[in-house]
Amino acid sequence: MKDAALLQIAPYHYWTLNQISGTNTEAVSLGWSIPCANTVITSLPGMAVARWNGTQWNNLGNSATSGTTALGTVTQTGTTANYGVFALATTSASNSWQITTVSASASTVCAGTSTTLTASGASTYNWQPGNLSGSVQVLTPLTTTTYTITGTSATGCITTATRTITVNPVPTANAGADKTNTCTIPTNTIGTAGVGGVSYAWLPATGLSAANIAQPTANPASTTTYTVTATITATGCTASDAVIVTVNKTPPTANAGADKTNTCTTPTNTIGTAAVGGVTYAWLPATGLSATNIAQPTANPASTTTYTVTATNTSNGCTATDAVLVTVNKTPPTANAGVDKTNTCTTPTNTIGTAAIGGVTYAWLPATGLSATNIAQPTANPASTTTYTVTATNTANGCTATDAVLVTVNKQPLQRMPEQIKPIPVQHQPIPSEPQP
Repeated sequence: MKDAALLQIAPYHYWTLNQISGTNTEAVSLGWSIPCANTVITSLPGMAVARWNGTQWNNLGNSATSGTTALGTVTQTGTTANYGVFALATTSASNSWQITTVSASASTVCAGTSTTLTASGASTYNWQPGNLSGSVQVLTPLTTTTYTITGTSATGCITTATRTITVNPVPTANAGADKTNTCTIPTNTIGTAGVGGVSYAWLPATGLSAANIAQPTANPASTTTYTVTATITATGCTASDAVIVTVNKTPPTANAGADKTNTCTTPTNTIGTAAVGGVTYAWLPATGLSATNIAQPTANPASTTTYTVTATNTSNGCTATDAVLVTVNKTPPTANAGVDKTNTCTTPTNTIGTAAIGGVTYAWLPATGLSATNIAQPTANPASTTTYTVTATNTANGCTATDAVLVTVNKQPLQRMPEQIKPIPVQHQPIPSEPQP
């Protein structure tokens, strides 16, 4: 720090003036020579005496100069009763001394961030701490650090400069433990509890309930890595962390199988398809099923029914459904053996049964006396009264029905009654008498 009028303080020599006793004031005179190649003094009126007051350099002015620009003296204006450290100074831009200076790309950094320090004004440089060399240093201090740079000119003149790099702490960024979203747990909270004075920003924002809070709810459509950046609002220092939200919402395959038809020939059917590991099954309605919690139950409903299976993946709770139609075709055909008949000598045979129906076969028992046993209306000519039973079978579903007919046989001939035997009349003749002798 220095008075505004002082453009530069000579860096090479300082004088300390102490008053041992008394209270006299003194006019301070300081001399110079040109030992360093980079020293330029062309304006004697621009030379001045400066005093360090403990916090800054004060300008004591120039009341007189002597000598030349290469070798001379300057005397302060007035006198001083304040002693201490004095130095040559200039109030003119025509005068200058080689001074080591240092600049920084950033004087305040966040922990873990680098800054570039560049020294100038000398030929070689030594940096402390670290005992480094070179005019440019890329430094990453862990804590606030003051660097001292000692510059040496080509003629051996030495000057120093300092630069303090302030290091601000970074926040703690914690995206939390990795999570898995399932059908049972469709969303998850990520991140950890917020800290005062810290803001949060999440990327990507897709699937998040909010992107600017510490603990958003994550519900992405697919597995996503979310990165949170925590920023201390007072310093702008940041830190980041990432969390993976795995999406496991793949439903199982639900396959109720092909539609089935239950008939009298195939009275039951197995529905569904082979079970898959890690999948449970539930069927509705339960009516007519051998079990409702297996992959392939046996279905035997009383009437046509649509069954729905729900498959559940036990690892993620996801479900899928499918349906199958079980048609019940068990309607029996009509069996009609016809009206009872009587076979006589006048009507020695009779046709039994009724007209044939398409898709129906016929079987008669017993076969005795019938013209055929596999037609709807055979001719019946039994030797004796007989009950015939016809079984009608629906060829489409195998269902049957029966009916019976009585064929009475009345073919007995009429028997002649025997004629009454009349007695032959006996004529009584007189018995002749014996001749008389």
